Amino acid sequence: PDKIWPLLKGGNVHTDDLKHLADALDLQSKALKATGGNPGLAPIHAMKFYSMAHSLDSFVRVGQELVDDFIGRNDYIGARDVIETNLMPTITGLKLAGRIIPVRSQYAVVLAYCGAFDAADTEMARLAPYEDGLEPRGQWELRNQRALIAHLRENPPPPQWQMPPKLGGPAR
Repeated sequence: PDKIWPLLKGGNVHTDDLKHLADALDLQSKALKATGGNPGLAPIHAMKFYSMAHSLDSFVRVGQELVDDFIGRNDYIGARDVIETNLMPTITGLKLAGRIIPVRSQYAVVLAYCGAFDAADTEMARLAPYEDGLEPRGQWELRNQRALIAHLRENPPPPQWQMPPKLGGPAR
């Protein structure tokens, strides 16, 4: 966003245009995934434009979907980076209370995919005091996240995706 703002015409309010662009990128991403295609960088760009438009619920939603996409491609490090660099600072900094538990429980699962089971357990333990106050859907989600972490502990996921040598720069 910092590199995009200077390119926009000054004196104009761009919120609606940025939101429309983000919505279009999000829709394109969903359509490509639904037809078996790869959305490429569309979800990442959608997140940027949602952030610039201050459409934070959409920013977090697309970010969580992106994390799931990374996990689906066995890129656990990428998933962790999206949560730690983008989602966690946003939900904590802006105190998005309704998003804290879903994002933090997803973070615990990502930690488990990364093999950091103690950190995953600690994250889920932090959420336990809030579980009784959640709607049934939220309680179900936490139970499922806990079960998935336990499953991953017993049945490790596929190895972390590695960039092919030809794409990763010169061979060493």
